[in-house]
Amino acid sequence: MSLMLDRGEETDSEARTKANIARELNMQIREIGGSLQAGGDPLTFYCECGCMAEVKRTVREYDAAGALAESHVCPDSD
Repeated sequence: MSLMLDRGEETDSEARTKANIARELNMQIREIGGSLQAGGDPLTFYCECGCMAEVKRTVREYDAAGALAESHVCPDSD
């Protein structure tokens, strides 16, 4: 199942909202996955630009750099 969102004609506010949703989801994944993760296996996070592309990261990688797909940029947050 893909969570990719259409970035077509969205407003800046919509882009920030989608990015905030991705960050909140990722924080939950990090919290739950971090407590269950064994051996440093990558978890599936979602691109924090708001497009919801899957981004594989270990908890350590996520803590260091977040979850942005290659060449994606986070919109300014509110």
